[in-house]
Formats: sequence, structure tokens, C-alpha cells
Amino acid sequence: MLYYAGNLFCSVSDVQKNKLNHKYISRFYHLGYVTKKTINNKYSDSVSNLEKKQPVNSSGSAEQEPWANAFNFQKTWGTTVDPRTGILSAYVKAGSMLSNLGHGPDIKLEVNYSSGALANPDGLGRGWSWNLTHFNPVTHQLTTSFGQNFYLKKQPDGHWWPLYHKLRDMLIQGDISTHFVITYANGLRETLNHEGYEVRLEQQDGWSVRFSYIHGTHLLQWIRDDENHIIKLRRTRHAVSVISQGSSGQPVVVLIYNKDNEIHRITLPSFNEHTHNGIFFHYLQHFMTGVDYPTGLVNRIAYNCSDEIKILTYNKSAPHALCA
Repeated sequence: MLYYAGNLFCSVSDVQKNKLNHKYISRFYHLGYVTKKTINNKYSDSVSNLEKKQPVNSSGSAEQEPWANAFNFQKTWGTTVDPRTGILSAYVKAGSMLSNLGHGPDIKLEVNYSSGALANPDGLGRGWSWNLTHFNPVTHQLTTSFGQNFYLKKQPDGHWWPLYHKLRDMLIQGDISTHFVITYANGLRETLNHEGYEVRLEQQDGWSVRFSYIHGTHLLQWIRDDENHIIKLRRTRHAVSVISQGSSGQPVVVLIYNKDNEIHRITLPSFNEHTHNGIFFHYLQHFMTGVDYPTGLVNRIAYNCSDEIKILTYNKSAPHALCA
């Protein structure tokens, strides 16, 4: 929640209960300072009594990278660690399409990594997948393109419904033996094929984007809109090329290199011959241990685990648990 006070935006990060008088105390964070205010009382600390504190990240995320959409600046890559589960996530934007002459739905194709997923559903590498909606008919696990994960259970009326999901912000219709249709509160509608892979994304006004896979496989081949704009994928033995149209009308190519069932390098479009444009990934026992970015930033990931949070892996000697 944001409050505007004078020329400062103040964010209510948390509300905690006062054990003495059962009042609720909110903390307002701005510019590295903290001031307290009792909500159910007339008392509040004056500005002169501000306590100097360290800057606080009130988003609840382990990610500290700045982000803004001003001047079309968008994040192209990143890594995060979920503070609740200890699972490491990484992503790199591979292709984009301003579809249907700006009418949408727009496509931002990304490759996502999760240290908690050792599968390879999209043929990219262990733990890697596209940011596309997918339903696993065996485990009944639904992963949406918005980053949500649900376990679905078939209801008596034939509809599938996610357990432990209280909000009515999505409707799932159809039988997975033929097709699956997911409708969201914002009007978007996704259609999955009988294998649980996304084949169509449609807006409420009728504009749509279609997804095609190599015949007989679940490997993504192309994404096309109603105006025949396209994102193409070409596969070789050691790499996947993602070809999309840039803002200048020229093709933009991102190369994803695979070795030993792992993505070890992603080459971004080169804008300057003096700029190192590759992202390198390092692994140990199939767990990502480091990322080298083209800006010179180096992320090194250490794994440690408590008894409450476990990611099970197996080696030749005995099972062990790791979390980032």
C-alpha cells in the first residue's frame, strides 16, 4: 500500500500487533528512514523523532535489482531466490513480438530456470522451460505463463479446479483428452492441447496468437499472430535459435547453447562490437552455481539447507537436500 505525504511516497510494509495495548502499528519506509504511527490512536511520532534505519526492501523478494519501464527499459535477465522456499530462479528474455499491429496480446518469450525442477519438459535443459502455460496430465500440475503453479482436481461437474486457490480469477473448462481452455479475469483466454501445451492465446476483442510444435513432439517451433508476425525457433544439435523481429524491423537472434542436458550459454543480440553479449551458467551436480552477465556482474550461488526447507537430489552415495 502506498501513501503520498507531501513530496514523499511512503510504503506500508507491515502491520504488527502491539501486545501491550492491542493496537496495530504500521511502519512507513521512505528514503531509508522509519517512522511509527499508531493507527487506532491519535498518537504519532513527529518528523523530528525519525529513527535512522538501513534501507528496507519491503517487497518481500530477495531480488534487489532496480527496475523501471521508463523509456521502454525492460529487464532482460535476472536471478532471484525465493525467501520462503530457498529455490533459485533465473530467466532470460529470448524473443518478443508486438503482435497484431499493437492490438496484442504481446509476447515476451523467456527461458526460466528453477533449482527445484530437475525435469526438461521443453527440450531446453534440465530445470529450464519456456514461460508458457503447461498442464502435466500425470501429476495434475498446472504452471501458467504468469508464474503461478496449481495442483488441479477434477470436479463432479467435469471442470478442473486448482486446490487451495481461493480467488475466482480463473476458469478452467474442457477435458484434457481433447483440449483445455483457461479464462482469466482480465479477459485473456488460453487453449491447451490434449498433451497440456499452449496452442492459442486470445484476447477478449478477438485478437490472438498461435503456438506450433514440431510434429510428434512437444518442442516449440514458432509463435504467430493474426497478422503473420512470427517468432521462429531453429534447432541444431547443440543450440536453439530464437528469431524475432526487432523495433527496427530487422531480425533479432538469441542463441541458447545446450551441453550435457544443461543450458551453459545464451548469446544475446549484439548492439556493439565492444560489448560482451553472452550470459554464462555454471553447474554442479545439475544445480546452478554461478551466472556471468555481460555487464561484468557475477553471481555465485551457495547451497545450504535447514530441516524445514528441502530440495531433494540424489547421487550415487546417498540422498541429500539443497536450497539456494
